[in-house]
Amino acid sequence: MRSARNLLLLFALAAACADPTADYEDYRARTDTLRSRRGGGGSGGATATTGCSTEAPRAVPGAAPAGDLSGVSLVTCLANVSACDVNKALRFKAEATQSGSALSLTFTPLAPGARTVAETQPGAASFVVAITLGADGSLSSQPFGDALVPGPSNTATGHALQLRGATLRGLQLTADLACAELDGDVTAEVGGVAQPISLDAPGDVCLFERVGAPTERREPARASFHCP
Repeated sequence: MRSARNLLLLFALAAACADPTADYEDYRARTDTLRSRRGGGGSGGATATTGCSTEAPRAVPGAAPAGDLSGVSLVTCLANVSACDVNKALRFKAEATQSGSALSLTFTPLAPGARTVAETQPGAASFVVAITLGADGSLSSQPFGDALVPGPSNTATGHALQLRGATLRGLQLTADLACAELDGDVTAEVGGVAQPISLDAPGDVCLFERVGAPTERREPARASFHCP
């Protein structure tokens, strides 16, 4: 699962420079030590250590919630970067449909400062994630294809983010709340050179909060970001 420091690389991938070679060499020098570090830990023990919180872990449900989980959620993904500033989280509208143990989620990036699912980013492309819901409440997605988060939706730096082969794994805690961590890779152009970065170390948490109306606000506190 993804390291917070690896995600920092993703957020920091540079804007264009007049000298591509110098730009690339500067990037390598600035990120050489970061690329070798792994963050996070497990979520076992007395505290949750895979996200931006050190609260006691949530109770594992033991069984999937009864009833249909179809509906709309506001998804907030927070990394251990920028001092875990919740104002720099990635936010999405997720429209879910359920058929048995299969969930299909359509993600749409939200606009800067959005706290409701009504505030999607104009012109942003949606992407679909197929998730299997286990009888024990576990969630596991199939790898989803090239998922683009446009620059305006990345409130950390304003640069577009491209996720490739990403997966979500977590828990459906209640009918209205789920948590998951993200694995996968990104490929970024730095000084004209494609730079693959692995996001497979632990450390980043996404919260899924179901809403009953498009204007319902969701703004989870930093302490909420752990799974379980």
